Amino acid sequence: MRLSDFLRTALAVPVANAAESAPCTTVIRVAPHFDLSPTRTIYQNTVTVSSPVDCNGCVLKTETFNFGPGPVVFRTATATVGTTTAYAFQCKPTLA
Repeated sequence: MRLSDFLRTALAVPVANAAESAPCTTVIRVAPHFDLSPTRTIYQNTVTVSSPVDCNGCVLKTETFNFGPGPVVFRTATATVGTTTAYAFQCKPTLA
């Protein structure tokens, strides 16, 4: 498990709205990905995998931390590889 995947899961917290009739929101705060490698990687395919989140009946919202533009990286090579994985967060079904 990568650190960024761990942080996404660890920082998933339910946030209730002030009004009782309004639905609550589960917020997942995601750290941006900075690739500091001198090699530019081009992926031929992307596989999207569902990442279940326990929303406790709340609405799911994803936020990205704003760490600024990141460092300048000078690329000296390019590599084309097969597949990368992207994660899509989804609430687990709530039992009624």
